[in-house]
Amino acid sequence: MLRGYLTLFLSDSEESDDGFVSQNLRNIRRNLRDHSDPFSLPDQNFIQRFRLNKIAFKYVLDNLHVKTGKRATYIPPILRLCSTLEILGGGCYQWLVGNDFACPLAQSTLSKAFDECLNALEDQFCAEWIKWPSEFEEDETKLYFFDKYKIPGVIGCVDGTHIGLLRPTANEEMFFNRKGFHSINAMIINDHKYRIMTVCAQYGGASHDSFVWNSSLAKSRLELKFNQSTRNNSKLLGDSGYPLEPWLLTPYRRSKRQDELNFNRIHAQARSVNERCIGILKGI
Repeated sequence: MLRGYLTLFLSDSEESDDGFVSQNLRNIRRNLRDHSDPFSLPDQNFIQRFRLNKIAFKYVLDNLHVKTGKRATYIPPILRLCSTLEILGGGCYQWLVGNDFACPLAQSTLSKAFDECLNALEDQFCAEWIKWPSEFEEDETKLYFFDKYKIPGVIGCVDGTHIGLLRPTANEEMFFNRKGFHSINAMIINDHKYRIMTVCAQYGGASHDSFVWNSSLAKSRLELKFNQSTRNNSKLLGDSGYPLEPWLLTPYRRSKRQDELNFNRIHAQARSVNERCIGILKGI
């Protein structure tokens, strides 16, 4: 729509120098922003764009604290959040999102709004929603995995997932993964209710799952807890890409005996809760 406005404007104008066009482009964006109402989108389209339904979006918006302003050029929080979620959910270029009728922003403005909104989301929501479970929640998860799969002491499952990103300009080789694209190898641990307990997303896609695990605070936490009490049996379930440890249970490698094959089958069924959690997170 933004391109359409600009095309019509240029076709009727005899002046097309850069300064004149830029000024009118800013006016067009401002006019679109003043009349933009993302909540007017149909529910399904809203979820596809922003990866949240309208109720969840409003909750985030009401609890998101960003800088306010009174200037005519001030970008309201709803458009900041819309553009940020659309970039995160779609992985597209900033200038493409900024040319959209729902979030009409210049690329430079969108870049600043995205950075500010992302920091606010991390500071205000991560600590509230991504946290290690209490002892009561751990006991609840242990009971679930034992009742359903007969595996004792399981408080969650761990796995890595690749978050795609544009080709980095520095240390590119650290982000090129075995699947042939650039990414972050994010380690995610969750319980049976798909509650994410911790995330480690500081290493590139070239890093192996075991390297990310060995460098994580989650491993240090479980190891310390195990060493402090010989009666502690809390452990995670992980696939064969992780090392077998007292606090991390992995399947048998090169199993041939029937009992080992049975264990691997049950282990895979129990660990599937992590795959479903990542699927929900990535909107698959």
